[in-house]
Amino acid sequence: MAAQNVENRTLLSACKEFHVVRFHRCPEFVSTPGEGVLAFDDQGLVKGANRAALKLLGYRDHEAVCGQPVERILDTSFATLMRLTGHSSYPAEPLSSKLPQRRWFASVHTPAGASRPAQASAGPSVRTEGEAGAAEARGPLDCLESADPTMHSCVEILRRVVDRDISVLLLGETGTGKGYCARAIHNASSRADKPFVTVNCAAIPETLIESELFGHKGGAFTGATREGGMGRILQANGGTLFLDEIGDMPLALQTRLLNVIEDREVMPLGGNKVVSVDVRVISATQHHPLDLIARGQFREDLYYRLNGITVRLPPLRQRTDGAELIRKLLHDEAPGTLFELEPALLERLLAHGWPGNLRQLRNVLRTMLALRTSDRLTLADFNEEWLAGNAAQGAPGAAASHPERDGESVLSDAERDALRRVLEMCQWNVSEAAARLHISRRTIYRKIHRHGLLRHAQSLRAGTGESE
Repeated sequence: MAAQNVENRTLLSACKEFHVVRFHRCPEFVSTPGEGVLAFDDQGLVKGANRAALKLLGYRDHEAVCGQPVERILDTSFATLMRLTGHSSYPAEPLSSKLPQRRWFASVHTPAGASRPAQASAGPSVRTEGEAGAAEARGPLDCLESADPTMHSCVEILRRVVDRDISVLLLGETGTGKGYCARAIHNASSRADKPFVTVNCAAIPETLIESELFGHKGGAFTGATREGGMGRILQANGGTLFLDEIGDMPLALQTRLLNVIEDREVMPLGGNKVVSVDVRVISATQHHPLDLIARGQFREDLYYRLNGITVRLPPLRQRTDGAELIRKLLHDEAPGTLFELEPALLERLLAHGWPGNLRQLRNVLRTMLALRTSDRLTLADFNEEWLAGNAAQGAPGAAASHPERDGESVLSDAERDALRRVLEMCQWNVSEAAARLHISRRTIYRKIHRHGLLRHAQSLRAGTGESE
């Protein structure tokens, strides 16, 4: 990942005199080390590309790309690329493609010191004056806005501190959008043109995280490269350092991190001279920091230093804008396509608890779109097995490794057995069971999935023909 970051920065620096398109299939990966980067001149001929671009586009080497028309490489028009120049680089915008199976999200940057090209060279704009004004007024944090009161409150708090030298701590379950939120804060700030570097403290092995964070001199440890490594903190110098899953950082390194934040200096591993750094720190965790402190797994002084302002992102099951989110994600996955969403399908999606939150919902919608037969989405396009992995946690066998079961588990099993009996009495007719239990159909579906009754839930439509 560090090598990709260096390669991208080197290419961008070397191609300042050219137009640059930064693209990926997923908008959240644009402006990250995994993005594709293509540089092209005023005639639309490709002058440079990074390895990620070659991989995304399916080319083996640079010779196959360089010198070719960029519109042929990306299966889009030169006018479309030119219309993206001058737009805000965040979020990445959908790039209309001649081939629907090759959809990209992209941002396009003009050569350094050049003004935006005249529309004559790019073709007439199809946007109305009102649409253009709305697009220019749309900022990074606007993408987080929603009708949900809790989420709206979070965004308003972030607006007030976006350019303040205050550390931000993002709390929330996995998949609630903490990484997306961190990038939005960076892109809305005055540091937007500087690096945004992510460190997943839970993904890097404990033996390597110190050198990954602070860098190392050549030969500092067995396996260290001869030229040494810069480290993520120095890579983020001038920009933003996002420490994801900070609660999983080894306790010994928390002291060093605290010193870096307090003193604005970093000492590479094996070095003997400190290096001054200027970084904005945003951290995130799915754990409760105070619980970690009570268990001795997190330093209290580091918590108070990171906790300049805390924003707790709500889980999907607690948000009131579920229908809006589903439609927005569908638009993001297939921009320009107008989907007709069957009310029964929408109700089924809203009924699920979504333990994986937005990440899980996006993946389910992405699978549904890939397998659809038309732009009208119905229950026939949805498969309960896509959710089976999450429901398995509530299956009877899941408790086998816990011989001493508490009262809550006993009550849960009692509810499960009672729910199964009522559903069997009603021949698995959800509407009739809901009426007997005096609860909503949505609640019935949620309990079915919580208690691992998916196999029977699938027989609702197959066996009884009932429409959800």
